[in-house]
Amino acid sequence: MPFRRTNQNCLAGCFRNLSACIIWSTAGRSSVIARIAAGFCEKSVTAAAGLKPVRAPACSKGRIFTVRTAKKDSRPWMTPWNWPPEGSSTDLQQLALEYLAEMPFERASELFDKTTGISFSDHRLHSLFAAFTDQMTIEDVIPAAEEIVRRLDNLPTSGNRRPILAVASDGAHMPTRPPGAKGEKRGPGEYREAKGFRIYAIGSDDIVQIASWHQIQNAEEFARDLNIAASRIPQDKVRICLLGDGASWVWRCMEEVFSGSLQILDYYHCMEQLHALAEAQYGDDPDRALSWVIGAIGHIYYNETCRVIGGLKRMKPKDNNVKEQIRKLIGYLENNQHRTQYDGAKKGGYPIGSGGIESANKFICHIRLKRSGAWWLKSNGNGMLRLRCSLVNGTFNEAFARYVTRDQAKRYLRTNA
Repeated sequence: MPFRRTNQNCLAGCFRNLSACIIWSTAGRSSVIARIAAGFCEKSVTAAAGLKPVRAPACSKGRIFTVRTAKKDSRPWMTPWNWPPEGSSTDLQQLALEYLAEMPFERASELFDKTTGISFSDHRLHSLFAAFTDQMTIEDVIPAAEEIVRRLDNLPTSGNRRPILAVASDGAHMPTRPPGAKGEKRGPGEYREAKGFRIYAIGSDDIVQIASWHQIQNAEEFARDLNIAASRIPQDKVRICLLGDGASWVWRCMEEVFSGSLQILDYYHCMEQLHALAEAQYGDDPDRALSWVIGAIGHIYYNETCRVIGGLKRMKPKDNNVKEQIRKLIGYLENNQHRTQYDGAKKGGYPIGSGGIESANKFICHIRLKRSGAWWLKSNGNGMLRLRCSLVNGTFNEAFARYVTRDQAKRYLRTNA
């Protein structure tokens, strides 16, 4: 904050208010305007310009506290305070959301108090989180079509080649728990899959984030959300490639939305399947296992997957478990044979691994939702995923501005009903 507290309860009350305003004038030049509510009391704060009187609320129940500044050059005494530039604002409610997106609610409350000097209980953080994320949709989280075009236009490319747009999809298992009334024992938790996609553009020497989206949902809901994101992409400006592992729902959904696009099976996922079989079949002879894997990888990379399939069909399994592994690997390669043209994809500049979505699973889902001891209601888990996706996509500020507008409209309707 640009000023130091002299009364913690007073400023805590300031933060919890929405309407009305106080005006702090200095030398008749300009003012600081904070949106707060009725119930004022005279207080003083010590600032760079000296001791100034402030009419602040003694108690209130509002939510938003915003500080806006006038032109910087109109108040030279403001310079050492590092006020935001003209036209910007600092909203403590918005800052609180960014805190809790990164850490548990209780810890976010502690650090918020320590860094701003204003008390914001974890209970109020929960209320703020629910109010904000409940009204968020994929429409708020995915960048607008104009913003996506701007990002693509600013991406350097080689010659006349269009940039590559990689669309990678995967699932991440999240710890969830059933709802339960206060004081009642809840049922056992379970891990549920958060299906997600990450869309990013690849230029000559840079990679640009376009959109990420993760939700605990079924394949049909995932396909619907992917279609919304695809509708904002200028597909004639990019070369699209689809990346995924062997999950059938991944390819079914992506093919429906991006029909006719290049499909690439995650190279490293494919290699894992080969290594697993080699270890099971030749575990007592590591050299032979390594030799077989190297040969199979070479054939697959240079679009000779059919030769590997033929070799697997002739392979004599050492036991029934290996026999079953061979059967599954044959089916895996046959179903994805048209997606294993790695040599040609590399020459075209396309990625052949789904590391982009794997990393998104980690820094969007796992880091925040899979903390030790954390179990989430589905609604809260999805809300946190929407919040974190908006921060990654660069749409959080716009989403928060819409939330404030909606909240003000609801309050106006209640007041004037």
